[in-house]
Amino acid sequence: MEIILNITPQFTVSLLFNLSKTSSQIADQSVSSTMWITRGISLVNFGVASSALAFQVFVLYPWHNQLDDEFKALKKEHLRVLRQIDLRKTLAE
Repeated sequence: MEIILNITPQFTVSLLFNLSKTSSQIADQSVSSTMWITRGISLVNFGVASSALAFQVFVLYPWHNQLDDEFKALKKEHLRVLRQIDLRKTLAE
């Protein structure tokens, strides 16, 4: 779209400059909204990743240690029962 004014050359230049500035502001607004969406996605990603790491550190790792201790105790109990069965077999023979 061209606007031609024959008042003075300075006025024509300033009018064209103001029109181009307005169109660049519109372009900046679209870039700005895209930037906010991208930044929002990045922040959501950071929040999810931080939550997952905190869950692993504060829930899964201690639970893993507790399960490991319980499995060791179960193994000891199993070996004790097997030894008792072996003793009974030798005494029965």
